[in-house]
Amino acid sequence: MKNKSILPKVIFALLAILANVTLLRGQSTLLFTETDWTASELSQKQNERLARLANVYPSDKIWEVEFGAIENVQNNGRIELAVPENECGTIKFYAETVEYNNSDDYLWYGEIEPYGEQECECNEGSLMLIKRQDELFGTIRLEGKVYEIEPLSGDKAAIAEVPQSRLNDAVCGVVDESQNLTGGGEVSVTSRENCNFVRVLFLHTTNAFSTFGNPQTAAESVIATTNIALNKSAVSGATLHFLLAGVEQVAIDETMKTSEQVLSEVTFNQTAQNLRNQYGADIVILFADRSIADFGDVAGRAWVGPFNSLAYGVVQSSGANSSFIHCIPRNRPYPWGAARALRCDRCGFQL
Repeated sequence: MKNKSILPKVIFALLAILANVTLLRGQSTLLFTETDWTASELSQKQNERLARLANVYPSDKIWEVEFGAIENVQNNGRIELAVPENECGTIKFYAETVEYNNSDDYLWYGEIEPYGEQECECNEGSLMLIKRQDELFGTIRLEGKVYEIEPLSGDKAAIAEVPQSRLNDAVCGVVDESQNLTGGGEVSVTSRENCNFVRVLFLHTTNAFSTFGNPQTAAESVIATTNIALNKSAVSGATLHFLLAGVEQVAIDETMKTSEQVLSEVTFNQTAQNLRNQYGADIVILFADRSIADFGDVAGRAWVGPFNSLAYGVVQSSGANSSFIHCIPRNRPYPWGAARALRCDRCGFQL
């Protein structure tokens, strides 16, 4: 009799386990889910970030989302997501570049897995996801649109659609190489054995991120985007790879100054030169707030001068990824200038 009384309980327990397994299998494995937090559900820091974000992007193009752990949402090197209000629906990305240290320190880059019969636009796009400690950020490119993943802290983030006007922003300016200017000591990369590594020091003005953003995550994103672009162009890391040397603030005021003036100022700034030597940087890039400066129709500017000491550039803090990638090939001395001048064939460049 005792065994008969136990059997129904065992059957009930097994059914409960099966129900839980079925439920778990049916749960969303999307990268993130859209949420609608109230102010009381967020910390003061998170509320402040959302408020600042609304000053940069249209309020109806910002969505609050919560991310799942990368270990749980990735399946066989693929990640699925659905961008709110995007007609492509659920899209699957397959991994191309992954640098994983742990759940709080990784870079994941992938491209859309083609769906064949779907519209052409939904067959092209990419996902870059970066996690550094408590900050999760990145970029989604889909159907001709760009979405920035802005960190709120932890697994909470906001996705903002970048206005088309910013995507069509101005190009990089060039300072003519005939200008006889110097500053800042020799470039360390020209005397290194591992000259495929380019160390970039990012400086930022007080105003550069006063409205919104974070200089550290901006620098991380710029470096990651640039290296991915190089890899996609068949330039391997053994040939050329950018490294983040450091991020520091410098006392430079860009208000109503032209890009040439700001670039000249950072080039001759003693603090910038000291920081460059301290970090052993090959290139120094200054983030500036273009909205209060007088940059005209350029988004950034870089030296193309003949002197090894002129590895300096200025880019706008908003839209820094595209500005940096466009401007950096114009920046000498390394690798385009110094390698050519020194005939540095050991670096693997085709000159």
